[in-house]
Amino acid sequence: MDELERAAQILDRLRTMLEAELVQARGQRLLMRTLNTQGLFERARQRSAFNVQLAQLEHALGEVLGAAGRALGLAPVTLVGLRKAAPEAWQGLDACIAEVRALASALREIDTLNQRLGERALR
Repeated sequence: MDELERAAQILDRLRTMLEAELVQARGQRLLMRTLNTQGLFERARQRSAFNVQLAQLEHALGEVLGAAGRALGLAPVTLVGLRKAAPEAWQGLDACIAEVRALASALREIDTLNQRLGERALR
């Protein structure tokens, strides 16, 4: 199914973006330790651009999965419904979704740590 192939491509892009953002977020600690304000402002600009791209990809993924569900006659369209309606095509997507979720969770953890470090640096 073309829509599910497109979903896999979008998920792969999300994974790649999240992996790169994790590296950048970890590097942000050095900027905070050295109080590199210029670097921190640049980092904030980069994160903002990342957030915009991420939102666009998430929207595109929702559209593609919605189209896949409608093509399969699902109403409402859910991940569980898609999995049941197209189990062969969905197998690879499960792993991609799990990986993207894990990366997003790791990024949230790094962001929380960075926020705490930033608060300490301001004391």
